[in-house]
Amino acid sequence: MQKVHARHQAGFIHLVVVGVILLVLSLSVGAYFLGRQSGGVGYKFPFKTPESKLSAVPVNTSTLKEEKSEDSGIEVEKYTISFARDGEQVFLRYRDEYYAPPVGNQYGINELTTGLYNADSLTWIGLINPLDDMDHGGFDDILSFKVLPGNKNFIFTTRWEKHDGDKTYWFINIFYYDQDLGKNKLVNLFSSNSKDTGKLVIPIVDQISNDGKYVSFNMHPCWNCDGRPTEKMLLNLETNQFKKINWVLEFKWENNGKYFYKDYIEKECTEPAQGPCIEDPKDLPVKQGQF
Repeated sequence: MQKVHARHQAGFIHLVVVGVILLVLSLSVGAYFLGRQSGGVGYKFPFKTPESKLSAVPVNTSTLKEEKSEDSGIEVEKYTISFARDGEQVFLRYRDEYYAPPVGNQYGINELTTGLYNADSLTWIGLINPLDDMDHGGFDDILSFKVLPGNKNFIFTTRWEKHDGDKTYWFINIFYYDQDLGKNKLVNLFSSNSKDTGKLVIPIVDQISNDGKYVSFNMHPCWNCDGRPTEKMLLNLETNQFKKINWVLEFKWENNGKYFYKDYIEKECTEPAQGPCIEDPKDLPVKQGQF
């Protein structure tokens, strides 16, 4: 009788041990899945913005992507550069002139010389005002303008003029509008002026990669002149870093910062020519570069 009782007692203890093990396992599994759903160990993020995008530069939380993207800007005044959306199209306005991005692979800007027929029905959002001491003369304009894939963000270059006695200086800027940034969506990526540098360089937006992360500029020594670009300037929009390369021909972006081009090679002219003679690009190999 004692042996039977002992066997029952041992069986009861075995069941209790198994039950405790199963309870511990169920609690552990439940805690694991609860932790996944509530930001537990291994799933904690400092921000609840699923579109947060970290760059290679030190992180500033004020520049992280917001969960909701809406256009915002400043009050539109007489000399404010502003923009408006009309469906998938984006237009710029400055000094009562209207601008559209160039078509296809063209570069520069498309000035709407006949105006914009529905301008009064669009909502114009202010972007930037020139410095107070700028002279709004003939060389005070938007030089180039392109919209990134997706039609949300865009990039443009400006030229502002300032007179100092009998001397005239140009102030050149590259602005990037990122709809996903916080309150201040317009970023001044590049500034140069002939007063400080003693020379002039004018960046004109050339090509934007299909992934919308890289931009190329043709760097001109003057504008509305016969001076060919002297170099290419490349921009990584994720890090706001620039890279300059020599002037090249048949430049083309691929994704992830890869690009193709052909060298620009001058040669001796065999007959009179207005400009330098160059090797025919058809006879040159395609080369590859990486930002």
